[in-house]
Amino acid sequence: MNNFSNIFNLNLIPDFQNIIKDSGHVINIFGFSTTNKEMLVKTSVAKFKQDYFAFTLNCFSYTTINDILLNLYDDFRTYIQNKNIAFKKSLKENFSEKILEYFSCANFNSVIILKDFDDILNQGQILDFLQVLSKLQNVQLILITKNRLFTGLNVSDYIQADEYSELYIREKTTSFAEELSKEEIEFLHMAYASSPEYFDSLIYYHSMSGILYKNLIEEYKKKENKPDFKEFIVNKIFHLVLSPYQTELNKLALLPCTVSYEFLATYGLVSTETLNYLIEKFIILNSSDEYFLPKIISRYLTSKLTYKEKISLYSTILEALEAEIAKSPKHRLIRLSRETIRKIIE
Repeated sequence: MNNFSNIFNLNLIPDFQNIIKDSGHVINIFGFSTTNKEMLVKTSVAKFKQDYFAFTLNCFSYTTINDILLNLYDDFRTYIQNKNIAFKKSLKENFSEKILEYFSCANFNSVIILKDFDDILNQGQILDFLQVLSKLQNVQLILITKNRLFTGLNVSDYIQADEYSELYIREKTTSFAEELSKEEIEFLHMAYASSPEYFDSLIYYHSMSGILYKNLIEEYKKKENKPDFKEFIVNKIFHLVLSPYQTELNKLALLPCTVSYEFLATYGLVSTETLNYLIEKFIILNSSDEYFLPKIISRYLTSKLTYKEKISLYSTILEALEAEIAKSPKHRLIRLSRETIRKIIE
């Protein structure tokens, strides 16, 4: 089962984990691609996990300060349950002050990774909280964005992820030298340079279908009203997905955020068989034990659904969200605040 964990060959980027480790309290990792930035961070942080406790936060346009606090609190609770850490219960009544006290009193270093940080740059409460958090000596923030940050927080170091991901694409396309011309190799490099996480989907489709890379490129170039080449390959992969899995896949495309397997199973949204199948087909990804579809895939799927189909599929998701909103944060299966769930439902 491939979960894109091998997207980056660390032999190509031996200094990346040292760059993170030696950087200041606020690092901005930016670049056009998406999963590759997170994979760079996750792989690098794993190299010195004995020195840090990692917290990963997924940011969306509707994310509020309560979502951030609940996710951090849940991670603290998990670490405590696993007996990784132990400290006194905070007496602070204000939730943000309580979380800040947990970090400030901790006898360990923490790295907090915020994915898609661009989406919350207008959230003043979140930025104020992170600004205080970034001043703690034992806390490092890694802000993953599409564009270089110029506002929001005082960034101490910048890392352009595309410089590292380009090395991966160069290495892979060069390995096709016997089959492809220089022009065709350059075509693939340009097609995937900003999104190397999708390059393995091209390799997967080639291995499953037996169609030569050269023939795929020729077929694409003959098409009128061409989509992006990545979407062209994604479309072909979907044609390999067996029909029994299509409905559940469409449900995943409509989910508003990353979700745990427990959430999916409890509300009957996706079966274990489907989940494993879609991971194996390079369609669904896993991050911090939560599942999500890459944006390019969810956009493609939702664009193919009619309004009536969307309403029908979303009704089951709506029922799950309404059930979650009635629960206390401690027992909620989706890592969102009640306020945010209401916004999504409305």
